Amino acid sequence: MAHKRKARRPAQKKEAVRSSPVRWELVAAAVLVVLTVALTAGYLGTTGKTGTEHGTPNGVNPVNHAPIPKASASATSVLTFEDVTLDASQSKDPDGWIENFTWIIEDYHGKEYFRVYGREVSVSFNHSGVYFIDLIVRDDKGRTARLAADNPYARLSIEVLNRLPVVPDLRNRTAEVGEPVQFNASSAYDPDGTIQVVEWDFGDGTQGEGFIVEHTYTEPGTYTVTLRLTDDSGGSVEATVKVVVLE
Repeated sequence: MAHKRKARRPAQKKEAVRSSPVRWELVAAAVLVVLTVALTAGYLGTTGKTGTEHGTPNGVNPVNHAPIPKASASATSVLTFEDVTLDASQSKDPDGWIENFTWIIEDYHGKEYFRVYGREVSVSFNHSGVYFIDLIVRDDKGRTARLAADNPYARLSIEVLNRLPVVPDLRNRTAEVGEPVQFNASSAYDPDGTIQVVEWDFGDGTQGEGFIVEHTYTEPGTYTVTLRLTDDSGGSVEATVKVVVLE
């Protein structure tokens, strides 16, 4: 019995699948979005490593904001040698802490007088005048800020007043007409400077100068003698004493 062969079907040609360029553009855009989100969320650092580098997210160092100096003084007018407290405790650092406080004391002409360091300090002045105080703060990352960086009027100002000379103890005297009377002011002193002028008014229309002087009265009576001391800052003080002159 003869076998019949099945007729073969003609082979179907497979159509080549063409990749659409639009699809690849969409894939690339999606990858870019994923990477952007990963970087923003902190999953990748700038070097491609995960986690944080140098203690900051993404391995990117943020901008270190400048500290903000704030200063106050316990007084704006004091005598020489009197303490003034300078306080910088209200100073702040937006993204860290302040490590150093430098106070710069300047004279009226802007010349630096001296410096002190610390959040709260006490200062005093040996000479009278007007002094200006500036403050520089440095944060934990090394950035500094100055109180009067942009405005010199932001500095603190303190007026230091002159202490007057100290007069000696003058006692009332009794003398006779024609008898020399000695007046002694050698124990007078100036606590914050020097005595420049020593003047005497003997009460009879005559005057004298010097720490130790003598005067002779030609008429009996009671005279008021005035001592005037003037220091190197122009401050002056007076004291009086009575002299009774007998015939």
